[in-house]
Amino acid sequence: MSKSGVTRLATRRANLPLGVLDDAEFSEYEVGLDKDEILFLYTDGLIEARSEKTLFGEQALVDLLGSTDSPYDVLNLPSDVFQDVAGAGEYRQVDDIAILALSRVGKDSVRRTAPADHILDEQLEVFTAVAEALTDSMLTTGAAVYALEDEKYLCGRAIYPPDLMPNFQNVAIDLGDEQSAAASAARSGAPLVIVDAQNAAGSKIWLARLTGAKSLLAVPIMNEERIIGVAVAVETVEKREFTDEEIDEACDLCQAAARPTEQLTTTGS
Repeated sequence: MSKSGVTRLATRRANLPLGVLDDAEFSEYEVGLDKDEILFLYTDGLIEARSEKTLFGEQALVDLLGSTDSPYDVLNLPSDVFQDVAGAGEYRQVDDIAILALSRVGKDSVRRTAPADHILDEQLEVFTAVAEALTDSMLTTGAAVYALEDEKYLCGRAIYPPDLMPNFQNVAIDLGDEQSAAASAARSGAPLVIVDAQNAAGSKIWLARLTGAKSLLAVPIMNEERIIGVAVAVETVEKREFTDEEIDEACDLCQAAARPTEQLTTTGS
């Protein structure tokens, strides 16, 4: 599929599943990718998600991949598609699902991996405390905290409670992502309240879709006018309009966390 959403189905002769026969032979194929094109691979559990009347099906998946108004981010594509197909709505997962998305990128698109382990461990401790404190002070379901890396990516660092979104530390969001409340808050440098996160301006706020959040409050974590991360309060029980006092309290909490986090970053670099 292309970044614009044009999707082509690669039809190839089927082979036996791995492990069925010791001496099974498998066909090899080459697939060419232009820059920014995505190769989307999945197991049959995805298209066999079932409603009361029918399976989701291959054509419905092709239509889904080609119907988005905003280009998919390859980093979040597997979780986005899973949520659209089997995470909510009329279809439910009945078999194991594995999804892999590969994209050809230029050198400028390759991001740095996570910081050195000792920096990440200390940063994680600080950001976990922020997530817990934000949850307690806002009386919300939970909170997620991202760190800004390379001035380009928001990387998942801490979430509370941990089961709110498993594997959150594997998340990486492009700062320009229009479907991310955290990225929007980071770009503007100001708090962002989304009262109806499931239907925000017709957009797909992906954190809301993955956690089931009804409302979100995203607050930049700043040090000397420089954004070093974003904290997001997550409310899953009911829609909520955060008051000015609550927003100010969240900003004060994040500001208090900014100085030790900044020190961790500078001393470890």
